Amino acid sequence: MTEILTRGSTCPAGLALVSLALATASAWASDAALLESKPGDRWRFGGAVGATLGHGPAYSGASDTRTSLRPAALLRYGPISLSSTSGLSPRADTGGGEALRGLGVSLVRSERVRLSLSLRYDSGRDGAGSGGESADAAAAVPETLRARLRASYRFAPGWRLAGSVSLDALGRGAGAFADVGLSREGRFGDATGWTAGVLLAAADRRYMTAYHGVTPEAAARSGRAAYAPGAGWRDVGLSFRTSTELGAQWQWINTAGVSRLLGPAAASPLTDAANGWALSSTLAWRF
Repeated sequence: MTEILTRGSTCPAGLALVSLALATASAWASDAALLESKPGDRWRFGGAVGATLGHGPAYSGASDTRTSLRPAALLRYGPISLSSTSGLSPRADTGGGEALRGLGVSLVRSERVRLSLSLRYDSGRDGAGSGGESADAAAAVPETLRARLRASYRFAPGWRLAGSVSLDALGRGAGAFADVGLSREGRFGDATGWTAGVLLAAADRRYMTAYHGVTPEAAARSGRAAYAPGAGWRDVGLSFRTSTELGAQWQWINTAGVSRLLGPAAASPLTDAANGWALSSTLAWRF
C-alpha cells in the first residue's frame, strides 16, 4: 500500500466526474451491477432525513474535543445514492440496505462481493481555526471533493474484508489515502444489527504534508519544529456500530470508535494526542 502512495497522485475533477458517470451508466445497463432485489424493484426511490450528534477530537491528533449537531439526509434511486453520512438506509419496502456516503453508485452488490464508486465533500481544515495547542502551526487545507473506490469480500458468514482508495478529485493538494479493514456483523435481535471492525490506513506525501506537516513559516510563527513528512501509515482504528429500526420508518444509529496515529502522522509536531476517540448518534425518519 505504501509503495503505491509514495508516488503521490492527483485526479482532475473532470476525470473523476466522467468516471462516476461511466460507473452509473454501467450500473444502469448491467444486471450484475444492480442492487440485489426483484427485477421490478431495482429502481425504486427512497431516502431518510434526520440529525447526527457527534463528539470527538477537533482534528486528527488534537488533544481537545468538540461536540457538533448536524443534519443527516439520504436520497437513493436504485444503486445511486446521495447521502450526508454513512449508515443511513431507506425503508425496506423502497429498497432498504445501507447507502454510500456522498454521491455514489453501487456497481456490484452480490452475496459475497461489493464494489462502489463515490464522490465525497471534504471540508479540509481551517488552520488557525482548528483549535488545540497546535492551532498556530496547523496549515489550512482547502476544501475539495474526494473520489473513492471501495471493494469488499464476504469470506465467511458475518465476516468481510474491505479496502478503498480516496483521491483529491480537484487536485487541491489534499493528497490521497488508502485503507484496508476487517469487520464482523451480527444482530442483537430482529430490530438491531451491529458491526465491529478494525481499519488500517496509509497516506501519500501530499496528504501527510497537508494534514500533518509544519511549514518553515508556521514553525517560525508557532515555535514548533518544521516538519515535512513522507508517505506512510496514517492510523489504525477500532469501531463498533449499532443500527436499530424503530418501527418501519425510523432508524437509530450509534457509533463508537478509538484510533491511534501511526508513522509520520504520529511523529508530527501537530500531534498533541496520538490516541483519539469519537462518538456519534443519528436519528432519521425513512421514506
